[in-house]
Amino acid sequence: MRTFYFLPAVLMIFALIPVSSFADSEIPDWLKQVAEFWISDQIDDEGFVQVIEYLVQQEIITIPNAESPEDESAASVPGWIKSNAEFWVKGELSNDEFAVGLEWLINNGIIKVAMEKETIASTDETGTNLSGEVTIGLILPLTGDLAHKGHENWEGSKFGVEEFNKYLKEIGESWQLKLISEDSATSPVVALEKLTSLKAKGIDIVVGPETSSNIRNIKGYADSNNMLLFSCCSTAPALAIPNDSVFRLVPNDTFQGTALAKKVQHDGIEVLVPIWRGDAWGDGLRESTVKSINERGLAASDGVRYNPESPEFSASVSLLASQVDEQINQYGKDKVAVGVFGFGETVNIMQAASQHDILDEIKWYGGDSNVKEIAFIEDPIASEFANKVVFSAAQFSIGENDITKKIDAHVLEALGREGYAYINTSYDVVWILGLSILEAKGTDVDDIKEVLPKVAENYSGALDSVRLNEAGDLSGANYGVWSIIDNKWVLSDLYNFETDSITTPAEEGPKLSGEVTIGLILPLTGDLATHGIENHAGSEFGVEEFNKHLEEIGESWHLKMISEDSATNPVIALEKLTSLNAKGIGLVVGPETSSNIRNIKGYSDSNNMLLVSCCSSAPALAIPNDSVFRLVPDDRNQGTALAKLIQHEGIEVLVPVWRGDTWGDGLSEATTSSFLKRGGQTDEGVRYNPESPEFSASTSFLASSVSKYVEEYGEDKVAVLFLGFAEILQFMQSASEHDVLNDVRWFGPGANTKEHKLIDDPIGLEFSTNVQFTTVQFAASKNPIYEKVQEHLTETLGTDPNTFVHSSYDAVWIIGLSILETQSSDVSIIKAKISEIADNYSGAIGPTKLNEAGDLAQADYEVWGIRGAEWVLLGKYTQSEDSITLN
Repeated sequence: MRTFYFLPAVLMIFALIPVSSFADSEIPDWLKQVAEFWISDQIDDEGFVQVIEYLVQQEIITIPNAESPEDESAASVPGWIKSNAEFWVKGELSNDEFAVGLEWLINNGIIKVAMEKETIASTDETGTNLSGEVTIGLILPLTGDLAHKGHENWEGSKFGVEEFNKYLKEIGESWQLKLISEDSATSPVVALEKLTSLKAKGIDIVVGPETSSNIRNIKGYADSNNMLLFSCCSTAPALAIPNDSVFRLVPNDTFQGTALAKKVQHDGIEVLVPIWRGDAWGDGLRESTVKSINERGLAASDGVRYNPESPEFSASVSLLASQVDEQINQYGKDKVAVGVFGFGETVNIMQAASQHDILDEIKWYGGDSNVKEIAFIEDPIASEFANKVVFSAAQFSIGENDITKKIDAHVLEALGREGYAYINTSYDVVWILGLSILEAKGTDVDDIKEVLPKVAENYSGALDSVRLNEAGDLSGANYGVWSIIDNKWVLSDLYNFETDSITTPAEEGPKLSGEVTIGLILPLTGDLATHGIENHAGSEFGVEEFNKHLEEIGESWHLKMISEDSATNPVIALEKLTSLNAKGIGLVVGPETSSNIRNIKGYSDSNNMLLVSCCSSAPALAIPNDSVFRLVPDDRNQGTALAKLIQHEGIEVLVPVWRGDTWGDGLSEATTSSFLKRGGQTDEGVRYNPESPEFSASTSFLASSVSKYVEEYGEDKVAVLFLGFAEILQFMQSASEHDVLNDVRWFGPGANTKEHKLIDDPIGLEFSTNVQFTTVQFAASKNPIYEKVQEHLTETLGTDPNTFVHSSYDAVWIIGLSILETQSSDVSIIKAKISEIADNYSGAIGPTKLNEAGDLAQADYEVWGIRGAEWVLLGKYTQSEDSITLN
């Protein structure tokens, strides 16, 4: 008997019927379709009971006066119930009369109506704190064609929850993440049933499903019911839809198709004969591969689209053999290949293909779902065939880091085998959802959807860098090509998306050992000593943590840092750089200031050195292909943020006073230029000598200029823009002697943000409070690495450090990772690699993608001010929106 073949389809149809469309006392006519399936034996008694039970439990229908007995075994369905159903379908029995039979089934324990819903933790009354368990769902194929990978992804997700809950405990949160898993059985219909079940339990946030066909079948329900799906693995291009309920932590198969086509072209193949799984995933990957094949001037035959539910594939493979024979007659064996796009059934296809001599005489290519599939090694027939055809498949590349190593070790221990790449995305999906809940301070789906892309962008986990595109998918990626050679899966080729090139993994050369020394030049004395000491501590902590990383991954070398004090002096900075070069040290963190870099970069360029600065931001130093890299955006960004803030505060006239050096000149020009474009007015201002022992002349001139504008516009429309370093205290002390300078607003840059001297000095505090001194500072993302650095340095220094400590930490890591990747400290080799490393790194400041000048590509800014005798975070400037948001 065809017992449950139609049951999931029935559940799928009726789960979409709105509950509110039926009165409690009615049985809707559409239930007659269920009865017709039962009467015609398309579902048996148990199947009919399950359907009705499901509809009753979901409260789609309500049978009055019915209650399941406790502790009573279910009886069988009597024949008169089925007869009644037949009469009801024919219209010879009323709803009320048919309901008598359903009541009997419930009262006799055949239909169970008691239902316990999952308790979901929620926010408190203010919506700001979570406590208890916060439950999210998980839908993965634990049975069916993808069960092998489903179990791996289950382990990845489960391990993600364990690690995320440790993190919550470390940061003092009073809630924990809980995962409820459901088995999709690799079936779109079952996936919908499981999703409706999770929804009935009040669970709206779901990890998964894994396959594109499952997502395609359930996304309408998820969209309509305001749910959120975050898949580790779905890649169909057709599902790359902006503003829907689906996010995917993988690039869509436009990228995989391109990688496969390039590999085919690289191998000298001229025509590809595809055979593919007839579903959303298979159709999408076949289409993207063939499109790229054609764009490269190659050919593809019509191919064979097979039914994935088929019990065997001999007919499909015979058709494939016929098409291959036709192409070989035209092109020759060495120019023809098969592209197979399937799941676990690919093994069965190869078993069938082994019966056709012509099919094992050409190369075969496949998709990511087959990479590292152990059945190709263990099955004797499939193994022999796969080795003959040198079966090669492309898979989204995930770099190796300490998190991937930890995940791999966990999966190996749990399952006794190595996992495939998507266990890592399964882990990261859980973390990104957890961090989004943390950021949104609740589980409201709309709030989560709003913050999730930014959380992902600032996250660094198994995937070093996560940036989602407008469709909510990973924006792009490189691919590794894995081949079966000598009955092993081997990484045979690497595909680079940006260059559209195939390369062979380099043979492993000699390993580094012992100490690898880098330099550090920071102002430990002089005007910027406060920041210099803090940034020195950030760099030292970076070395400490990076060396822990090296030890964890079994490297036999460690990083050593030699520090030099620039004294905030360009001349001394050059002296220190020449000293480092004399010691054979060509890789340097720093210097901190733009004037120092300007004075030493000629020497650095000429002597093949490399400088990675935490803090220099002068636009004049944004020079491509030189020796300087900077982990901050240049001051055209900061100037724009300052101008927007000043405009937002209602200022119409800006009087700048700035430090007469490369940095001050650049930031003054950037800010006043942006303010003028916004319709404001600027004075020519005061350029002061930073070496001056006192500033009375400068403040007198400033007071004169400000007085002129106050008389014309009023003190509430005029502001001073101060652009300097630690000399701000002496400047404000001098400015306090002029009443007019006490009566207008003052604004400043990141270099003055959190300057403790202004708080500790009575005159400085009084003046900065009077003028509501307000600054902008480059905004580092608030991620786990940021929090770790912030906590460590606050404890070490006894004060809340400046943001650039995080850039100092990341500068060490980027140099260290470049050395690790190349296994070399040769400056020329590191220069060639460092931008790629930075682009794929996400650390304390978040993603570190560099522009063509080697500077941080872009960033938002925080707004800080001295209020109530302390530095207070007041708001944020968002660069993409050119907007100020104050708390």
